[in-house]
Amino acid sequence: MSNVDIDFESESKLMKKYDLVGYHSGGGCFHFSYEPSNMPTCVGPWLINDVDKMLEPSFEYPTDENQNCVFSFSIDDLEQDAYSRVQEYINESFKYNLSATFYIEATDYEIIFYATLKNGVPVMKKLSEEISKLIGE
Repeated sequence: MSNVDIDFESESKLMKKYDLVGYHSGGGCFHFSYEPSNMPTCVGPWLINDVDKMLEPSFEYPTDENQNCVFSFSIDDLEQDAYSRVQEYINESFKYNLSATFYIEATDYEIIFYATLKNGVPVMKKLSEEISKLIGE
């Protein structure tokens, strides 16, 4: 289903419920977005998309809060010290656990995790608070 074919009423309700906005990153890719107010300008927003069973993003807005989604947050523009603190925090605080409802990974350029929209938004907001403290800007 493409964004041209869907009714944006459900997406609008979800954006309002979870304090998200729509974001078009170009090339026909749409995302829910969350930009923490306490982050420095060098840090971009969280981007959220629903995913299929192979965890491939649709690059369209999620339509249901129970959909599995990918949450990604770019950290590649942080200063090296701040980047290292964030990566260490993620790696130490969220080690892989088979019984967890989500798995968070800090790669060389982003923080990424998968969860339903309903379960992932609170995690994303908590991570944003911690990241803000760690980068100290």
